[in-house]
Amino acid sequence: MKSIIPFILYCLVLLPFNISAQDDDGLKWFVIGEDYRSKAQYVQALSAYTKAVEKNSEAHRYLFGKAQCQYQLKMKSDALKTLSKTIEANKKYAPAYELMA
Repeated sequence: MKSIIPFILYCLVLLPFNISAQDDDGLKWFVIGEDYRSKAQYVQALSAYTKAVEKNSEAHRYLFGKAQCQYQLKMKSDALKTLSKTIEANKKYAPAYELMA
């Protein structure tokens, strides 16, 4: 749990102060997904990331977390589709290109 605290602080500093309630829910699910993924609980993490993406489909970090889980779960076709959406959301997000390669 200690490893997630710096990440939460990082997200709070980078997020604008006028976050909508819907995106706030997205962030909540994203953090839950990150926690599950850090424990290699990819099915649970994928579920959390999917909920985060439902709240904010333009958040490239939410999409990338979802793609990482799909990749780990051998869902290669789904992972590639999600990575394409990640790149659409942020064309400069290098980790998406790396995972896609």
